[in-house]
Amino acid sequence: MDRRLVRDRDLAERDDARADPLAGAVKRCERRRPRDAVDDKAVQSLEPAHGGVGRGAEVAVLDERRSPTGEIEQVLELAHRGAARALLKDHLELLPAPARYRRPPREAKDAAAYHSGMRLHVHRFGPADGVPLLCLHGVTGHGARWRRLAEEGLRSRRVLAVDLRGHGRSPYEPPWSVSQHVRDIADTLDAEGIDRVPVVGHSFGGLITTYLLAALPDRIERAVLLDPAIGVAPAYALEQAEAIRNPPSWATLDEAKATRREGRPPQALAASDDDVEAHAERGADGRYRFRICPSAAVTAWSEMASNPVPLGGCTVPTLLVAAAQAPEYVTERTRAWLRADLGDALTELVVDSGHMLYWDAFEETAGHVRRFLQ
Repeated sequence: MDRRLVRDRDLAERDDARADPLAGAVKRCERRRPRDAVDDKAVQSLEPAHGGVGRGAEVAVLDERRSPTGEIEQVLELAHRGAARALLKDHLELLPAPARYRRPPREAKDAAAYHSGMRLHVHRFGPADGVPLLCLHGVTGHGARWRRLAEEGLRSRRVLAVDLRGHGRSPYEPPWSVSQHVRDIADTLDAEGIDRVPVVGHSFGGLITTYLLAALPDRIERAVLLDPAIGVAPAYALEQAEAIRNPPSWATLDEAKATRREGRPPQALAASDDDVEAHAERGADGRYRFRICPSAAVTAWSEMASNPVPLGGCTVPTLLVAAAQAPEYVTERTRAWLRADLGDALTELVVDSGHMLYWDAFEETAGHVRRFLQ
């Protein structure tokens, strides 16, 4: 290759690596280690539970010693076979770059200064010396939605309920991909001084929890998926994404409460009212809206319609709690994927409620979560 072309390519790669060290490392790895050079002994078959992926789909796992770049701990090099390439390409960026996910030195005085990522806003409940628990809300939600579960259902726990990027009081800047949410959460856990933690995720938060299991299994003690939104029907995701492009607004908080009460069971009305009080803010036009970035919500719906992340080999105990009255979220395809990948690590339960199951069936849901965590 012409030296000038090589120089221009290297300069471009350097700039890309500064913007995203992981993507740059993967790009160099793909160039320097051609597909044919992959050791067949490192190839592991994927189970056919994933949409469009059969038994012939394979991926090579290279450890740090065999990585030609030496910059990442693990690199998934696609074997260019069948649908595996299309599926796994989306998940390459989940693998942690050591500089981002490595724990801060114990002697560091200011842990926050060590992180290159963004600090999420954290709602804190329970005793400061309690066993930590991380809670992840759904799309257009916020961390304060976990208040009742924390204060009534899990009183002994030190609950950290984050506002995801683009939601609540966390910054709104992109990117809003699931992999970026994983990085944000990893940075936040590091800043809190937490190495391992159980995670409870609802809806979109449940989807993010599965990505945490894929990318950071050593940091997740147990996982609870409350009616997770994984692989939802594209038509449904499009409908919801189009609707959130122009978020609802209300002239008064009372109007917001009345609108949000529609279709909810009596036992969920108080939680719905509290949610409006905590989440709605008055805009420059005098109308009330929830604290969300519509673009982040649209991106979230796109992610929820995507294929699930492979979890084969994950041994983290995981509880799936499905809402019987919201079949658009936990489908039979989702169940089959979780069963195939998690095996005996998966426990399945069903609650007769709508999608907001920790509002609609609080006592039952809180009991399931509490028993599983204990």
